[in-house]
Amino acid sequence: MTYCVNLHFDYDPIINKEKILVPPKHHVYMSMLNLFEVVSAKFILDITKTGVTFSNNAELFYTQKDKNGILHRDISLTGPDAVMKDDDYVKINFMLGGQHSLMNWYIPNTDAVAIKSNSYNTGAPAERFSISEVSHVHSATVGYPSLVQVGIPHNITNNLIEDRFVICLVPIFNNKRMTMELALEKLAPFIL
Repeated sequence: MTYCVNLHFDYDPIINKEKILVPPKHHVYMSMLNLFEVVSAKFILDITKTGVTFSNNAELFYTQKDKNGILHRDISLTGPDAVMKDDDYVKINFMLGGQHSLMNWYIPNTDAVAIKSNSYNTGAPAERFSISEVSHVHSATVGYPSLVQVGIPHNITNNLIEDRFVICLVPIFNNKRMTMELALEKLAPFIL
């Protein structure tokens, strides 16, 4: 399984960074942003030329320096892909700060009991796990931007130096969330 692939653009797709890089009061935090206030029109146009679109929102994750993100897997509760578990689908991540932090991926143990949850401030659906209920399978530093696997349990281990903000976009093809294989095919022009 492919867990992470770095993407490349000849320009910075993220706009209005000064509005985004405001640390919240909690050491781990998630919020929703308007896609069109976060990424440039050029980026959206370049991606849509491949047939890929996005949901109208971008997720913003914050992890304080020297903290771990929440161990979870993303789930989809809409359309034909409803309640996908241990599945293969991706997001495009733009990491701001937190250089050299690690994204970690896991496989649930056979006796794992996922706890369904929604982010208290966004309503985004996920399933959470205890670290004792999963087995580590891969870790990687992620680039700016990167295509990351979110259909299996994952979290972040932030560094000791700086806070980490990540803007996450959900790529869509034919009205469905994309698998890693499909994303690699469609976004090939942006992979070095």
